[in-house]
Formats: sequence, C-alpha cells, structure tokens
Amino acid sequence: MAYLMAFILCAASISGWLFLRNIVDYGIPYFRNWGQTSERQFFPKPGYRTLGFYLKFGSALVDENIKDTLEISFLDGEYATLWGDAHGRFVRTVEQQHLSRSIMLLAVLPTVALLLGFWQSVKDALDPPYPNPPSLVLLTGLTLTAAFYYTLHQPFYSAVKAFLFLSFITPIVVFAARGLRTMARNLGRLRPPFYAHLGLLYAHIAATFWYRE
Repeated sequence: MAYLMAFILCAASISGWLFLRNIVDYGIPYFRNWGQTSERQFFPKPGYRTLGFYLKFGSALVDENIKDTLEISFLDGEYATLWGDAHGRFVRTVEQQHLSRSIMLLAVLPTVALLLGFWQSVKDALDPPYPNPPSLVLLTGLTLTAAFYYTLHQPFYSAVKAFLFLSFITPIVVFAARGLRTMARNLGRLRPPFYAHLGLLYAHIAATFWYRE
C-alpha cells in the first residue's frame, strides 16, 4: 500500500496540476478539443463506425495510399500502423513510400504466424493444466475489447493506431515466436526461404525508417 501511495503522489505531483486546471477552467478533468466546452469544434472524418468497419480487411495490401486504410477498416488501419506509417509521420520520400508498400505485403507472413500462435495459446488456455499462462490470452481479449470500444466511441481516423496494443506487447511477442516456431518446424526444405523472407522484411523496415536528416 505504501508503494501504491508513493506512486499516486508522484503522478499527482507531476501531472495533477493539469487536471486541476482543467477542472477550474472547464469543469471536467479531461478536456477534449471536440467537446461542447471547447471554443472551436473539431470533427475529423469519418464521424461514425459500422459493423463492416470491424470486419473488412485487405485494403492495406492493395491500396496505393495506406493513409486511406485508417478510414476503411479497423483491421486495415491497425495492420498499416503496426507495420508501416499510415499516419504519415516518418515516411516522406517516394523511395520510402515504395518500401512501405513492400512492407505491407511482406508482413503478411509474420502476421499469420502471430495469429497462429494466438490460436495455439487459446487452445492451451482451454485445456488444463495450461501449458501456457491463460493470462496472456485474457490480456489480449481485454485489450482488443478496449480498442474496439475506444474506436467505436471516438469515430475518427486518428483513433486507429497500433500503439493501442502496447499494453499487450508481451503476449504479441509470445504468440509471434510460437507461431514462427511452428511454421519453421513444418516447412522442411522451405525453411531457408522462410528465414530469407523475414530477413527481407526487416531489411525493408530498416531502410524505410532509417533516420534521415
């Protein structure tokens, strides 16, 4: 309890003044620039979500402009921000844009491995004595639910971003490693091209996001 109180006091001393100021000025601790108390109203696109927004996938692999994926579907937007720069903060040059397009296609393999590892962990979580901690699956489910809820209630393009999943980065690593291991074990003579594919992907990522003055 003492550690918890110390943490709360430290957090309050660093950022508490901001929330107090908002309460004094606006009557709420968390001020939103699209709220009724704002002096200017800001309503970015698209403004609403449909069921199709959460079920579609594929535009991140075929669309020339990956920024469009943020408005097309949740899965496309998360994929494009996980493996690329759909918000356009780092990819500037034409060369970087071409490399980024290649990344979208090359990243299909590790993404499939990630889903495979997740499926294997779900099966283990439902089969005692739990070879893998079911807490990883539970954390994944809670994080996905929170991401769906957030993007549903904040229906604008910039709400779709991969860092919503930072809270379960550990499960992502575990699932991806497990899926990649399973795939590598079953590929036989195709294992060298499998590793070459991953190496090519990481080379593209390094070339795309290499710091340029």
